[in-house]
Amino acid sequence: MNIKSIFYSCILILSLSSCEDVIELDLKNTDPQIVIEGVLNADEQSINVSLTQSNGFYDSNELTIIEDATIYLEQADGVQTELMYQGMGVYAADNLNVVTNDQVQLEVMLNDGTTYEASSTVPHSVAIDSLDVVSTNFSPGGGFIGGGSDDPVYQIFMNWQDVAGVESFYRIRAIKNDTLLANVYALTDDIGADGASFSRPFFDTFESNDEVEMQLLAIDQFTYDYFSDLAAIQGQGPNSSNPFNPTSNFTNGALGYFGVIRQDEIQLTIP
Repeated sequence: MNIKSIFYSCILILSLSSCEDVIELDLKNTDPQIVIEGVLNADEQSINVSLTQSNGFYDSNELTIIEDATIYLEQADGVQTELMYQGMGVYAADNLNVVTNDQVQLEVMLNDGTTYEASSTVPHSVAIDSLDVVSTNFSPGGGFIGGGSDDPVYQIFMNWQDVAGVESFYRIRAIKNDTLLANVYALTDDIGADGASFSRPFFDTFESNDEVEMQLLAIDQFTYDYFSDLAAIQGQGPNSSNPFNPTSNFTNGALGYFGVIRQDEIQLTIP
């Protein structure tokens, strides 16, 4: 065996032995973060706030419920309403008195004295004009629905009239067979289309005899931006985004959002 062969044999032995080395990853265990999701329904004059805490990388994936916080809503007239604990990390209050363009503020205080605040503005009311149910063989996720099935599927288009002279932001969502399709929604605004008639598709399909409630929500710009961020995180394919936390309107580093909505809905049974 010549010198060159001996040299390459040594390199091969070293490379094979290096494969047996134990590699330890130095993963940082992030500190838990407060997650606050608050929605005030100005049509129902009620508010619900979910309060949880995220866990570190090595901990359980389940969120920790926070049961002993103190939460107040301050309305535009200065009246403060305390939210009562309902269980499962949810706090609520009703019989509020908010009107369009009011600015309201939410204050969340933990038992260690840490306080988080966020504000939102009451949007204008909305009304759905009509719904169009269209038979389709195209999947919202991309591609044609195949498999040889003769059962049709349907897509729903929502139609409404934008309020002229007001900057407007909208979110469309659906309840199918008593289940909210939480991760499927459509967002749009009236930039460049103030006062126009809108017709927008809902990006999921339905089958015959599905019981559906279509909801149109008027939201403020921050809530619109928050759910735009969330959609980017949840996105699939070439348009998906690297993971990041949606921008929160809460102070002191809390995750989540506080928003006010106006809502209209139509129930239907898919034929």
